[in-house]
Amino acid sequence: MTIRLSVAIMHDPRRSANLRGMLNRLDCHLPLTVVIDGSQAGVWATAKRGWLACAPEATHHLVLQDDIWPCAGFLDAAHAALAACAGEIVSFYANRAVIQHARLAGSAWTRVGDFRNSQAVAMPVWLIDEFLEWEAAHVTPDRNLVDDMRLAMFAIARRRYVWCTAPSLVEHVGYASSLIGHPATTRGMPRQARWYIEDGDARLLDWTRGVNHPNTEARLGSLSGYRDYLVEATDV
Repeated sequence: MTIRLSVAIMHDPRRSANLRGMLNRLDCHLPLTVVIDGSQAGVWATAKRGWLACAPEATHHLVLQDDIWPCAGFLDAAHAALAACAGEIVSFYANRAVIQHARLAGSAWTRVGDFRNSQAVAMPVWLIDEFLEWEAAHVTPDRNLVDDMRLAMFAIARRRYVWCTAPSLVEHVGYASSLIGHPATTRGMPRQARWYIEDGDARLLDWTRGVNHPNTEARLGSLSGYRDYLVEATDV
């Protein structure tokens, strides 16, 4: 499948310095939209606008947060990775321990359930429409409910894993300065990638490694833990 990718960056003006660095690093020749949260409308309002900003000709759309740092060759690598699993939700960042299992197995992929790392996520355009329609119908209108939880609920409802690249192709450089009050650590670990490519060139990665038998987290997840955020307390 030929991947035609468009990109959106969720941006809070308080992170203008990192945004400038990101744009220089990306050197993007693709359709790209910076979605600015100038009125402090909240994470989900900005994320939703980011998902809606896909280009008309795009087959896939990537939404980035403005506190990440992409690796060398990121967008070329993203194209190649998406071509390997074109029908899936793909995250180019993960801080879950299961990523290390993929590393040990020599796989370029791991599938994660109940996934809540939305720093750099892409999906097919048709699936974006399905996600936004599902969210509007089933999730309570709480402006403080962030984007990664909404995407996690949708994936669980559709019995989908999120496919995570191994290694991560972006680093969460803003992990210690969350604008919405997240702690710098989770279970004693920094909120950074468990395995980031760092100085490597992602264009050299082989995304066929493990794609037919990806390392998979056993637990897909359940909506039972999200009942307070659903319009109806039933399985959807």
